[in-house]
Amino acid sequence: MSGLGVLLALVQVVVAVVLAPLVIGVTRQTRARLEGRVGAGLLQPWRDLRKLLAKTPLRAAGTSPVTAVAPVVLLTSSLLLAALVPLVAAVPVTLVPGDLFVVVSVLLLGTVAIALLGLDAGSAFGGMGSSRHMTIAALVEPTVLVSVYALSIPVGSSSLPLIVAARRDHPAGI
Repeated sequence: MSGLGVLLALVQVVVAVVLAPLVIGVTRQTRARLEGRVGAGLLQPWRDLRKLLAKTPLRAAGTSPVTAVAPVVLLTSSLLLAALVPLVAAVPVTLVPGDLFVVVSVLLLGTVAIALLGLDAGSAFGGMGSSRHMTIAALVEPTVLVSVYALSIPVGSSSLPLIVAARRDHPAGI
């Protein structure tokens, strides 16, 4: 992978990490205004993150190593998605292919990690939440795969850089 590809991937990850709390803040602010309230402010998600990162992590008695591994898997899959999905530019990645099916698989990996984390605690509420989470994933994943397939048919490839280039050159080519 070239130095430019690594730089573009890092820029995309930084943009995603910085803008994600801002999107949440704008969404909450808009909802509050539509409901006739003032709202907490655009920077509240950053304050919440700072407060949560300062807390000591807790681990319930009787849990397996899944409790420690699942958040790391979710964070890693989210950062990998931020690097693969073309936010700033189409990243020419050779080590990890920028294939749409890889993106959908990495997205599902984070979902499964959270479902396993909910099951690991051994409580009824964790089991219900995990069941709900996987039911939604089972309904959403085929829809996403059909959409991915529809994007890749006109281009003849499921490679993200090729699809982005084709859409850039022929925007009405769907």
